[in-house]
Amino acid sequence: MISLLLLCGCSRGYEGKLEEFRSAFAEYGTVSFVATMTVQDENSVADYTVECVRTGEETVLRLVEPELISGVTAHLKGKDAMI
Repeated sequence: MISLLLLCGCSRGYEGKLEEFRSAFAEYGTVSFVATMTVQDENSVADYTVECVRTGEETVLRLVEPELISGVTAHLKGKDAMI
């Protein structure tokens, strides 16, 4: 769960860009991509791979790596979210 909180913090300072990104793909029926990111704090560095699939109004985010938390999935639809 801590890893998910770290991932949520990675967009700090990029809110406008994130909204531009969402808007650009809103017109497509299905959009998917895989992102690799590095999360760093004072004491550690961790690499994550996340798969994102957006179909219509629903977005599904699934952690692919690290293997220990692989498969943790978040379903986002409108204002509702489920992990």
